[in-house]
Amino acid sequence: MIILDNPGLREDKDGNAFVCGTRQTLQSAAHQVQLLPEDLYVTYILKRKPTRKYEKEHTRSICVHHLEAQLSKQEPSALFCLVMFPFKQCLNMKLQL
Repeated sequence: MIILDNPGLREDKDGNAFVCGTRQTLQSAAHQVQLLPEDLYVTYILKRKPTRKYEKEHTRSICVHHLEAQLSKQEPSALFCLVMFPFKQCLNMKLQL
């Protein structure tokens, strides 16, 4: 299971599709070790892309309960947090991995 902070933008202001640096790195690393997209379970702390400025800590504290439910349901054998908030939050969770 790979945890990212939020789904982020999928296109620029002109409507052209792009992949952000974090997702480019993830795709490149997966390709290098011959993992297919269906081999990975990617999820996010926030369940939709932010559309305006928001109180990050408050919003994340609400959304993290959904992540905990996903972890319980998916029972991943490995957990990779690709941004600082999920990593810090995961350290505080009582995971049974």
